[in-house]
Amino acid sequence: MVTLADRQYTLTDFENIRLNYDIQISDDIQKKIDYLTSKVGAPTYSKTPNFKKGRRNRSKGNSENWAVIRNFKTTKIQKETEELQKNFSRSITFGEHLSEMIERLFEVREEHAINNWDGYGAKAIDEQSYQNAIRFILSLSPDIPAPEIGVEPDGEVVFEWYGGKRKVFSISMGSRNELTYAGLYGISKTYGVEYFYGSIPDTLLDNISRVFPRGK
Repeated sequence: MVTLADRQYTLTDFENIRLNYDIQISDDIQKKIDYLTSKVGAPTYSKTPNFKKGRRNRSKGNSENWAVIRNFKTTKIQKETEELQKNFSRSITFGEHLSEMIERLFEVREEHAINNWDGYGAKAIDEQSYQNAIRFILSLSPDIPAPEIGVEPDGEVVFEWYGGKRKVFSISMGSRNELTYAGLYGISKTYGVEYFYGSIPDTLLDNISRVFPRGK
């Protein structure tokens, strides 16, 4: 008898499943869609903060949290991930475009390494979402502008392309390869879910182009 563990799936299998089956959106994903949609559609919306290197002012109330971050001990999985990243960086030359995004993602993980990093109960960065985010970055074409990178309150990594007032597109990296997205273009809105299997779906590339037209 062939079990699920014995069955080897290819990218074509996954694509056929995605195209030929009616995928039911879970409550968690629906909540994510609602969150991103409300976020980019809010009148007071502002892009994800782009923290620069160097010393930042920190409130006294958060000093204990920052002390924990500085002394944060990585798990075995995280250590293996970091070693993989170092080896990968040594084996190929990224180019400035990807290198800056990878470096920023490393900083983001450090800044969101513990629960309650925002003071309102936010979850620490999800390790699988973080690893998926690395794969996502490495799939970006050089002609796509670098997004802002942050972490959502549920711990998922979020990429955000901000083109000005009422012109923004956000993608949240799920831990199971789901890409929850929402965009605002003037009075038009879009949202939904795609899946990441090594290449960025055309739907997402088209929406990024609505913020920053390709080749410009």
